[in-house]
Formats: sequence, C-alpha cells, structure tokens
Amino acid sequence: GTINFAHDMPLSAVSIGVAFRGTPVIGVIYEPYHDELFYAIRGHGAFLTKMARSKKYETAPMRVSKAEAIEECVVCAGSPPNPRSMAPTLRGINALMPRVRTVRMLG
Repeated sequence: GTINFAHDMPLSAVSIGVAFRGTPVIGVIYEPYHDELFYAIRGHGAFLTKMARSKKYETAPMRVSKAEAIEECVVCAGSPPNPRSMAPTLRGINALMPRVRTVRMLG
C-alpha cells in the first residue's frame, strides 16, 4: 500500500500484527479512506468497525464468503515489491486464473 499511498491511490492501509512466542494473537488493519478498522483476536473472531449512517461507529463480526466453490470466488492479489518474488507470484496467479471467477491486481 505504500506505493499506492505515495501515488494518491485510495488503496492502502496501516497493518499491525502481534505474535506471542511465534503465534499470531492479534491483527489490526486501519483503512483511512473509508474510516474502517478491521481486527482479529485469536480465539475471538474477526470484526469490522466503521461509521454507520447514524454517524456512530458500529462494530460487527466479519464473515467468510458464502461461496461454496472456488469457481465462484474473486481473488485479489498484489504485486510483490521484490523482483525475485514476481515469478512465483505470477505462477500462483496463473494456476488460479482458470479455476476462479476472476483475479484482481490491486497493489
């Protein structure tokens, strides 16, 4: 998201993760363009806090997609900043493309 931010593209976020003894225990992502805060706590689920129409912040549990097959899914991928990572990333996208609804490259 740093390149997107530097180019004034509203597709960036601040991400923070905490691990204890090598195990992820909490993750937080703040998306400033839509004033949304995503967070997950190990063993407690994932949540989204955002401004509601009532102009008050509301928090709701996040859910996984209702898609039952990979063919129904839209996959989002980013291009890696390290040129050595490009080939493996493209191999993965190439393997997914025939199986999913579509692939989007957003950053």
